[in-house]
Amino acid sequence: MFKACRMCAGLFLKSSGKLACECNAGYHSEIGDVNTQNVGEFLYGPLLRHIRTSFAANREPFTICAGCFVRLTRELHIEQGIDIHVEPVNYCQLSCPCCTSTLEKASKINQALSLATFSKMFTELSASKIKINDVIFVGYGEPLLHPDLPTMIRHVRDFNPSCYIVIDTNANFPPAKAESIANCGASLIKLSIDGVDQASYGAYRSGGNFEKAIKFAQALVGFIQQSKSTTKLLWKYILFSHNDSDEQIRLALQKSAELGIEIAFDVTCSPNYSQRPLSEIVKVIGSKAKITCTLDEGIMQWYLKKNNLKNVFDIDPCLIQYALKEKK
Repeated sequence: MFKACRMCAGLFLKSSGKLACECNAGYHSEIGDVNTQNVGEFLYGPLLRHIRTSFAANREPFTICAGCFVRLTRELHIEQGIDIHVEPVNYCQLSCPCCTSTLEKASKINQALSLATFSKMFTELSASKIKINDVIFVGYGEPLLHPDLPTMIRHVRDFNPSCYIVIDTNANFPPAKAESIANCGASLIKLSIDGVDQASYGAYRSGGNFEKAIKFAQALVGFIQQSKSTTKLLWKYILFSHNDSDEQIRLALQKSAELGIEIAFDVTCSPNYSQRPLSEIVKVIGSKAKITCTLDEGIMQWYLKKNNLKNVFDIDPCLIQYALKEKK
């Protein structure tokens, strides 16, 4: 049923310079080191080849894979290009519940990815003629805390002009910070702002300031317009039980329209997730916004068919977390 995982045609570069599995279960399973290995050779090396051939033979590569959320019901072929996940830093100024950055704050050493290590990886991939489709800057840390993030993005863009580059940020920065990323070459910047006031926002974004995030978003819109940047913005609103009322959703839609930023309501399986049926939520948002989910599309379609549901909006979010277990 699972035909691939993102590691079949992808890389996850951690702030330490190590390569790891991209999934939730494999973050601490370091499988390579950019500092000491040629990344082009690593992509075609025995470990990733084992992962690809295992899925091709309809079996999971390792026992740890049973808890993976990035397995796919579609095939991935490295010849069609790869996706790269970059963790610029492993620390964050917020303390969101359940985030690895929060859970390990007391025990880990803060690390920022070396610009030399980052450049080495992309130089080697370019030399190996490997096509790069997407690069996302996120990981278990806040990307904008890395002082060289704009330089990293420009470096990727120089090597891969058509690459789709994404930054995922909590937006808790002063307006001046927005200027440095407004025209650095990113295709999309996701602003994770889960609420419409401090109470609804701070319930999950512990240590964050709602007004600060909104002012950053406003500044980013202004700098993008001023510089005539082609970068797009997306307000990512994770749905929890404390921010999913009709009134709150309508306020978020109104605010996103005022800012001039597209908004997407994101379904999560994290604690305190929204338990409202998506059919109710879609009635509120109509065609003004979209609902996103990180689960594989094939799994969602299987779940719909199994439960005689017509579309994804009929799925109750409190059942989604069981979908992968049922699929096995």
